[in-house]
Amino acid sequence: MLYQEAAVSDLTGQQLGNYRLLRLVGQSKTASVYLAQHVRLRTQAAIKVWASPLQTEQMERFQREMQPVAGLIHPNILRVLDFEWENAAPFLAMDYVSGGSLRRLHQRGSVVSLPLVLAYVKQVASALQYAHDHDVIHGDVRPENMLVGEGRALQLSDFGQAFLIQAPFVGAGEQQPALAEEASQDAGDAGQGEVSSSAVYYMAPEQLQGKLHSASDQYGLAITIYEWLCGELPFVGTPEEVMMQHSQAEPEPLRSKRAEIPEAIEQAVMKALAKDPWQRFRSIQRFAAALERASGLQNVALPVSETLANGEPVGQENASLPATGSEAVPFVSKPEEPAAAVAATSRKLLSRRTALQGLSIVGALVVGSGAGALAWWWQSHQPAPVAANVKPTPTASRAPTATPSTATTQEALPAPASFKQARVPELNISLNYPSDWTMHAPEKSLGLTRVAFTPQQLPGISFLVYRYADGLSTDIKDADTLNQDHIATLASQGAPGLQNTPPAAPKPTIAGSSWSQQSASYVDQPGLKITVTFLSVQHGKDYYSIYYIAPDIVLDEATKKYYHPMLNSLQFLS
Repeated sequence: MLYQEAAVSDLTGQQLGNYRLLRLVGQSKTASVYLAQHVRLRTQAAIKVWASPLQTEQMERFQREMQPVAGLIHPNILRVLDFEWENAAPFLAMDYVSGGSLRRLHQRGSVVSLPLVLAYVKQVASALQYAHDHDVIHGDVRPENMLVGEGRALQLSDFGQAFLIQAPFVGAGEQQPALAEEASQDAGDAGQGEVSSSAVYYMAPEQLQGKLHSASDQYGLAITIYEWLCGELPFVGTPEEVMMQHSQAEPEPLRSKRAEIPEAIEQAVMKALAKDPWQRFRSIQRFAAALERASGLQNVALPVSETLANGEPVGQENASLPATGSEAVPFVSKPEEPAAAVAATSRKLLSRRTALQGLSIVGALVVGSGAGALAWWWQSHQPAPVAANVKPTPTASRAPTATPSTATTQEALPAPASFKQARVPELNISLNYPSDWTMHAPEKSLGLTRVAFTPQQLPGISFLVYRYADGLSTDIKDADTLNQDHIATLASQGAPGLQNTPPAAPKPTIAGSSWSQQSASYVDQPGLKITVTFLSVQHGKDYYSIYYIAPDIVLDEATKKYYHPMLNSLQFLS
C-alpha cells in the first residue's frame, strides 16, 4: 500500500508550506481536505493532507506520479498548484472549487436524465482525453471526483493514482501487486465518508490486476454512466465479490432496468464495459462521441442551476472528499448478491469463447483504429501513383502472400533500419521485429495470452500474437474454425462493410507448421479500407493465432517490409 492508516487529527489553523489551513471540508481515515489560504498571495486553495508519513521510496514514487499531473492545464481538470511534505507526510495544493461534487448533486439511487448525462460525459471525456494525450491516466474516475466549478463547468479531481503511459492500451511499466488488496481495504467501510470507499466499484478488471491502462478510465466512466442512467451500479456486493464480478461477470443490460433507454446507448455503454481494454473504444473521446451519436442529441450543455435531491443548493464543500458528519451518503444501493450466485456466474463465464471475446484486440485496435483521423493521416501521407502496372505477387515463402494491388505507388512506409529479437516465454515464441517498433508487455486473461507489436508513427498498423492455453483450447475444433471465430468477433463489433476471404490454399508455413490463413476487410470512416489477416495453428496442446493489420493502400508494402520478416523469423521455444 502507498500509505498506512493512522489517526486523523484536525489541523485547522496550522500552516503547511505556504498555506494556512482555514477549515476542514472533508476527511477520511487516510486523508483530509482543507480550505486554505496562501500566506503571502492571500489566494485560496484546497489542501489535501495524507495522514501517515511515507517511506523515502514511496515519496519519490508519488512525486514522479504527481509531476505530470501538475502539468495538466485544461478547463475540466482541477489544477494542481503544489506538492510538498510535512514531517514526511505528503500534502497536495489544488484549486479550490466550492460547487461540490456530482456525487453530492446526484446521490446514490438517483436517475439522471440522458441530456444531462451527455453534458457531463462531454466535459469529463474532454479532460480525460487531454490527460491521455499527455501520457497521464486518472485511475479513479467516479462521481466523487467530478467537481462543479464556476459557470457550471465540471473539473476532474484526484489524479492521485495516475500513471504514465508507455504506449496506448499497455500497462505502465511499474505494476502494483497490492492494488486489489488496497482497493478491498479502502472499500471495506463503504458509506462512511471515506476518500476511497467506493473506488473498487468503478475499477476496471485490469486495474484490479495491477495494470493501469488509459482504457481503465473509460471503464470507470462507463460504470458512472450506467449508474446515472438506471440509478444502480452494475456490480454490488462485498468488495471481494465486486472485484470478481468486474473480472468475470457481465453487467445486466441497461434496458432490463429501464426499458426507455435507447438501445444504441446501451450498446455503447456495454462496449466500454468490456472486460478487456483492447475491446473497448479506441479512446475516451470516441466513447463520448458514440454516446452523443446514439442519443440523437448534439451540443448538449449543463443547465444554469441545479439542486440536490433534498432541495438544497449545491454545497460549499470541496468535493475531493465527501462531507463529514451526517451528510455522508450510505453506499449500498441494493442488497448484496449471495456469494454462491456470484460464483455460479463466474463458472459460467470461464469458457474459451468468453476469453476470445475478452481478449480480442480486433474491436479496439481495428474497428476503433482512428476512423476519420486514420483516413486523413494515410491519405495525406500517400504519394501519388507513378505507374498503372500490376504489382507482381511476392515469391513463395514460408509466410503468407499478400493480395496484389491494382496500381503501384512510391513507397509510403519507411524500411526498418534493423530488426531485433524478442523472446516471449509467456507465448512460447521468439521472433524478430523492427527496431523502431514498440513491443508491448504480454498480457493474460483467463488463460489467453497476447503480445502486440506496433510502430510509433504509423496508425492502423499492428502485429499481434495470441496463445490459447490452460484448457481454453479444448473446445477449438481446428485452426480454420478459430480464424472464423476471430472474423465473427470482428463482425459482432460493427465493422462496416465487412467482407472476408475463404481460407488460403495452400496453407503458409511458419515455424515449421502449416497455418490456417484467412483475411477480412472493412471500410473505416471516411472510406479507408482496412484489412486484417488471421493465421492460426495448433502447436502441442495449445492453439496460436496471429493478426496483422494495415490500411489497404499500404498493405502490400507493410506485408513486404514488416510482416513477412516477422513471420519468417517466428519460432516456438518448445
